[in-house]
Amino acid sequence: MLVDVSAAVSWSLYNIAQASVEVSHLAHDRLTVGAQLMYQDFLQVEYFGLGNGSREADQSGYRFKNTDVVGYATVKATRWLSVSGRVGDILRPRLLAAAGPGVLFPSTVDLFSDAVEGAQFMPRLSGPIPGRRSRAALGREPYAADFD
Repeated sequence: MLVDVSAAVSWSLYNIAQASVEVSHLAHDRLTVGAQLMYQDFLQVEYFGLGNGSREADQSGYRFKNTDVVGYATVKATRWLSVSGRVGDILRPRLLAAAGPGVLFPSTVDLFSDAVEGAQFMPRLSGPIPGRRSRAALGREPYAADFD
């Protein structure tokens, strides 16, 4: 079992913390499962508006807080093929007024309320389940299509 915990604070007082656990060598060395939890708190993210029509004069700032949770598994189907899957969610993403020392610009929450409302209700996203083949099993250099 592998357990990893870390945290960091930047000069801009952005905070991030993550914890993960992974269990491998299950099912006769054919299965690995794991999970990760990540927390982010970015105090002063600059925003100028959407697209090419945004102007420097529209500079604003917001605070972004969120928590991600991800679970994953890899099954080694054969000596040369592994199948992996991931599932996750972004729990409670929040856009708030910028905070911390030296906030010099207006709040994105106040200036761009329509963009903020849309960002609060993010759609659920899902992706493909990748397959992997080792170089040794292929007997040649892999092509881009051989990997996810």
